[in-house]
Amino acid sequence: MAVQAPAAAQAADFDTGLSFDTPAAQVPPGSWVLLTPSYVVTGTPPAGADLGFSVTYPRGLAVEASNGQCTVSAATRTVHCTSPAEGARPQMRVTVDRAMTPGQVLVLTATVDPVPGDSDPGDDVATATVTVVPLEAHVDVTAPATAREGQVFTVVVRLRNDGDVPVGDDFRGSVTMSDSGPGGGEELFRWVSLPPTCGTDPASYQCGAGGTVPPGSSTTYSFRLEALPGAAGKSFTMSARWNPTATTQVEDAVRVRILPAVAVVRPGPGTRTSPVRPVAPATAAPAAPELAATGANDLLLGVFGLGLLVVGCLLRRFGPTGRRAPHPSSS
Repeated sequence: MAVQAPAAAQAADFDTGLSFDTPAAQVPPGSWVLLTPSYVVTGTPPAGADLGFSVTYPRGLAVEASNGQCTVSAATRTVHCTSPAEGARPQMRVTVDRAMTPGQVLVLTATVDPVPGDSDPGDDVATATVTVVPLEAHVDVTAPATAREGQVFTVVVRLRNDGDVPVGDDFRGSVTMSDSGPGGGEELFRWVSLPPTCGTDPASYQCGAGGTVPPGSSTTYSFRLEALPGAAGKSFTMSARWNPTATTQVEDAVRVRILPAVAVVRPGPGTRTSPVRPVAPATAAPAAPELAATGANDLLLGVFGLGLLVVGCLLRRFGPTGRRAPHPSSS
């Protein structure tokens, strides 16, 4: 006759444990890291036991879970995974808010859901620390805010490395069109030219040739596009996502709105146009010469007046014949 082991002995063989594959990470603001909690079950759990664990995270972090058995509540800042299989390793993408400043330490805490008969509750809690570090890699996307139909314009993607070690130059991008149809947005623009290391998909692209961006340097990619007729009033967003390291991603985007083409008014057939004659500029009158000094003018006038007085006296005395005029006789 078989002898069954006591229930206490069965419980002693059962244990749950939890740990993080990456217990510490350094992440710049706006970047992310993949954290993987590892859930381990040893022995046979009690019948009907609900296996699971929760991960709480502080303000300043955003979390996405890749496992379908895990749900995220942004309101309570909790990730809960139910009925995980033995050895389950759901990945969590943890993003540091851009408002965080270097030096801040953010702690995530994972806790196993209580199960009766757990022989070692001491390994049911695990923590992962995220330290905010300065952002050393930047991606900037620049383009004109608007472009007209038929106009060729340039979008520039610039990768900048402010760190001390080289980082890879491979990056991905996408173009999100508004009002795009089955053509994938081809009705909005066409590629005129792309960098040699980039693909030619009209809605997405991947660039880089396995090179690196040296410390303190930058790499620039230029894309030339043409807005097509009929695209006026629509807009699209062109983005670039760069992974300078395996666990860090930086992103930037620019939005371009398409305007109607400029209307060109051309003269109709038979229309005569008269040349416009240039108008000669008005000629200013020459300036009057300056008068002589006032004293000299007065002297000349005085001499002229004296001469007239002498002539008048002679005419009165001798008359116009030159003879002396007789005195009138008295009667």
